[in-house]
Amino acid sequence: MLIVSHKKNEKNSVFSSLFMPLKAAWGIIMKLLVPDLYSYSLDEILSVLIQKNYSIVPYHGKPRSFYYDPVFQRNMIQKIEEQEIDVVFSLQFLPILSNICEKLKIPYISWCYNDQINRLLLSDSVFNSCNFIFHTDSKWVLKLQRLGVKQVFYLPWAARTIKREQICAISSESVMDIAVFDTGNSEALRLYIEMLTRLDRRTRGFLDGLIQAQGSIYGFNFIENVLNDETLSFLQKAASLPVLRGSTADMAELYAFQILYPVVTKKELDSILRNLEEEEQMHTCFYSSCFLEHLKHIKQSDLPTDSSVFRDIYINSKINLLIAPREIQNGIPVQAMDIMGCGGILMTNFQNDYLQYFEPGTDYIYYESTDDISDKLKYYLQHEEKRIAISRNAFHNIMQNHTFELRLEEMIDLLNLN
Repeated sequence: MLIVSHKKNEKNSVFSSLFMPLKAAWGIIMKLLVPDLYSYSLDEILSVLIQKNYSIVPYHGKPRSFYYDPVFQRNMIQKIEEQEIDVVFSLQFLPILSNICEKLKIPYISWCYNDQINRLLLSDSVFNSCNFIFHTDSKWVLKLQRLGVKQVFYLPWAARTIKREQICAISSESVMDIAVFDTGNSEALRLYIEMLTRLDRRTRGFLDGLIQAQGSIYGFNFIENVLNDETLSFLQKAASLPVLRGSTADMAELYAFQILYPVVTKKELDSILRNLEEEEQMHTCFYSSCFLEHLKHIKQSDLPTDSSVFRDIYINSKINLLIAPREIQNGIPVQAMDIMGCGGILMTNFQNDYLQYFEPGTDYIYYESTDDISDKLKYYLQHEEKRIAISRNAFHNIMQNHTFELRLEEMIDLLNLN
């Protein structure tokens, strides 16, 4: 079997020819350094890469800053050189890793899913020539391409593999009608409430109206396009947000994505819960890290920390109601793929990227308003045969088209074409 040489001039050749050596079919072993900073599904991803004959070198340690930490940088460079690493791979884009790889002239692959840490993509490190950035949200891909980032690709998330017999083996004694998951950002809501106390009545009214208007529209984010200079100057005085050196973000994006969109999500969630509280015939459980005293009829439970517990909830609930964070623009949330991938029934708000891969009413259910939620919940709870069909269709679709093995093959194909 051919082993890639690690002499510096040959390593530079690998870099200059991009990822041609990544084709596992050529029988080439590549060494990937993988920091364990973001571990969601990382074990499954690494398992697939190992099966595809890549050598994985883990790196344990977290930088004090995702932008610059001289100690972390020195240790990382030492590890890369000692282990003769060919490629650095991480979940989420981390500027400090990109800058290290740019310095060493080795490729840096990042696979980003929607999370608060997406703000790191608004760093000028995204323009480094070593980057190969994959993102689960098509809107983010378009944004980065318009900024001039050349090597950025759309790659939706995948689902953990689970066998149909594993689903059938799970007890259904504790079946709930509806499982609701808290995807909101409590810290953003706290900042917003604090900010309102420092704003004049006119600006408060404008923000409340803006949030209410965005809350009624799905599939299109507009808040950052509506915040004018006058409003932004008031917001900066009321709650200053740090702008990091080298950031490509403008102030409107910072306030929209760090505070205002999370508030839209929290308010939407609160409205949905209040409506469900009145539906006493529906047995609902709300999974959250915060206890809400005003909920009397809805059962409340802590968000699980174990993915296997989440899986059991998804399977044992007749409908899984997922309110996707509004910071997600077009993308399919990670949790949505997990729900469908274990045979659960997904109901969620409209997102454009679903339509490329899943059929509404066949693979999943989407709602267009809080009133629409109530109507569809009642309908599907009364029609078990339709729920079973949706569950089977979604599971089959995931297993045929959206496993990590298939997704990583897509990633390798995209790298070899560029």
